[in-house]
Amino acid sequence: MARHLARFPAHPERAPRSPDEEGKERPEPTTEGRWAGSLSPENCRRVLSACVQATALFGSELWWKGENAHGMVGRLEAAQKLVNQEARSTMGAFRTTNQGALSLESGLKPAATQLDNRLRRFALRLASLPGGDQARELVGASDSALGQRLQSALGC
Repeated sequence: MARHLARFPAHPERAPRSPDEEGKERPEPTTEGRWAGSLSPENCRRVLSACVQATALFGSELWWKGENAHGMVGRLEAAQKLVNQEARSTMGAFRTTNQGALSLESGLKPAATQLDNRLRRFALRLASLPGGDQARELVGASDSALGQRLQSALGC
């Protein structure tokens, strides 16, 4: 995960210089305080959400049982650490920055909210399938744990 985040440095002056760049000057900050050629916080958030977060949360629709379910605390903490690291990378903030302010400024939602939303969207996708589809039968199956979770995600 850190390998993916390292590809998007927030500030060019922190990036190591190659021998070819020794004599060249660094770009000047723009009026927004960002450097020309670097990603804006909004674009950095989009890239991290699309690449890193999608890879890390792949399949969470199947294992996520809810915030207060047995066995989910460790997975929720790991997902929240990922979101916190994304927020720090997006804003170029230090590790000691207040997480509440950082998540507000970066525009990222808490991990539990994102996982609940992924489960809800998965249930809606299954519910919108044609009537005879076997995958759609999962939503109506109240005898399985997954079916019960999908029904509760839809509010049935």
